[in-house]
Amino acid sequence: MGLLAALFDAQRTGCGRHVDIAMADAMLAHAVVPMLTLAVHGQTRPAGADRLSGALPCYSVYRTGDGRHLAVGALERKFWDRFCDVIGREDLKPLHLPKDAATADSVRSDLAELIGSRTLAEWHPPWR
Repeated sequence: MGLLAALFDAQRTGCGRHVDIAMADAMLAHAVVPMLTLAVHGQTRPAGADRLSGALPCYSVYRTGDGRHLAVGALERKFWDRFCDVIGREDLKPLHLPKDAATADSVRSDLAELIGSRTLAEWHPPWR
């Protein structure tokens, strides 16, 4: 909001301003789901237990062959389909949102093996 107010004021007055933003405050604003879970249930769920923290293979972090990590953020179907095309695993397209834990574990295992077979540099997107 501080940035928007500064932009509005700069457009109106022609003068810039210093905007001081606390990173901790900004991070807290992005923790809506865990904060709501904490408020309702008295505790947060462990990492990997919900859709946005790794329960879905299409939205998780995988270790590469050089020990680094590759984040897959293909929550929307169009992004998942493109991801499957890029990695050469078109067979995984129907498994975008697995119906059960066993299927999710199978897809995650396949992706972990595939992504782990190359270094992070080798996974550099071909469109760059």
